[in-house]
Amino acid sequence: MVWTFETASSLYQTMKNYIKGLFLIAILLIPICIFLFLKFFGENKFDIPVYYSEGVTSPFPYCESYSGTYTVEGLAKENLPGVFLFFDEGEAFDLLQMNNVKNRLSETVGAIGYSVYTRDSTISGLYALDSTTFIQKLHCQFISDTLNQFILVDSKSRIRGYYHTERDEIDRLIVELKILLENERINREEI
Repeated sequence: MVWTFETASSLYQTMKNYIKGLFLIAILLIPICIFLFLKFFGENKFDIPVYYSEGVTSPFPYCESYSGTYTVEGLAKENLPGVFLFFDEGEAFDLLQMNNVKNRLSETVGAIGYSVYTRDSTISGLYALDSTTFIQKLHCQFISDTLNQFILVDSKSRIRGYYHTERDEIDRLIVELKILLENERINREEI
């Protein structure tokens, strides 16, 4: 065989195509290998923070301070996570929006505790408290001073999140509630 420029050029072109093919295969195999490695050796687990796990020094003078993981006292022990709302009728968040959120929660996550506290109200289906008890419960039990805010509490009565009433915050509440329910289901199965 006589080597000519055309032969060398053809051989160069063939090797170039092989290198391109090998490079393409390598690029396709890298994500597959990473996926398989994570699938077999990784753990896909999300968690949400526990608020006041080191205790709480109350910012309100009439409330106690607690050492150790803070838990919300006086909740019904249903062993279900709960969503609590301190509803103030005078704010921009209204009763219709509140019911829409409740319906969304029940449709997407199913059985959870859902309680709405309000002050000096006659709306049925809500826990109507006098103003002093309402504020004291908000400040001392749920360590907050924000009205029309959802508070997520897990089945061990630990505060897991505070959420405003905007749509993106409600979406975040739903996602974190799903994570909480899944983690609690896994923990029950491990026991």
